[in-house]
Amino acid sequence: MANRSIFFLLTLLVCSHVASACDSAKADCIEPNSWQFSLAVGAGVKLNPLHDSDNIPLVILPDIAWYGESAYFDNGELGYQWTPANKQSVETFVRFNSERAYFSFWHPANLLLISTSDIQASLTSPVEKFDREAVSYKDVRKRDWAVDAGIRWQHQNKSGLWQVSVLNDISNTYNGQQLDLKYKHNWQVSQWNFTTTLSALWKSSKLLDYYYGLNELDNVEKSQLYHANSGWFPGISILARHPISENWQWVLRASYQHLPSAMSDSPLVERNSVASAFIGAAYRF
Repeated sequence: MANRSIFFLLTLLVCSHVASACDSAKADCIEPNSWQFSLAVGAGVKLNPLHDSDNIPLVILPDIAWYGESAYFDNGELGYQWTPANKQSVETFVRFNSERAYFSFWHPANLLLISTSDIQASLTSPVEKFDREAVSYKDVRKRDWAVDAGIRWQHQNKSGLWQVSVLNDISNTYNGQQLDLKYKHNWQVSQWNFTTTLSALWKSSKLLDYYYGLNELDNVEKSQLYHANSGWFPGISILARHPISENWQWVLRASYQHLPSAMSDSPLVERNSVASAFIGAAYRF
């Protein structure tokens, strides 16, 4: 249980990224040269999509961020805003790739948390494999962690926040790329504040094949060898917040992401979609 809780926290941190100190997904703007720390406590679940893996309970969700005039640190992402502005900005950043967090509890992605974002838990049934026998991630070669560097453009208007991010592996681990497209829309009902996010994440063949492909180094049967192509990961999430007091607020979040066949067809993977749910209360220090 302790290992799974640590895994959950680290995965959250590496997966999260915020475009600016006043990103509309944040409850409040962060004052320049100041730290923000909040802690959400509640109940939720995260699914590891790999065969022979354990579901991960979501109980504690930290959110740690610091923003200077241009430089920032946000839940594991270190970046620099080159054109900070209310409407439009461009920034470069470095962060751990979260993919290996599925393969090991003790991964840098699992040591830091994210701001209640990208929590994944399955709400669908496993997809049966007819052409290849399932392979446990415990029986294959180690997948190393990677560090990604990227550039992000964002534009905010009355309809919402648009983000385009391009990332590349700089650790010589999988030597691939990612393209992340997001649209965030805020709306309010009474005292409830909602943020809906539509996303489309593209991962290169080199990335997916490194983590989910199987070759001779994995000591599997010839019939279980697998090469992964590139693929798109469309997703949707909704975050709801309701103030309780000056420092406390209710937090509810649900998300869904479809896995491309390039990943779900791997003998290591048992599902073609993942989703998440979390409900709790957050305190801002």
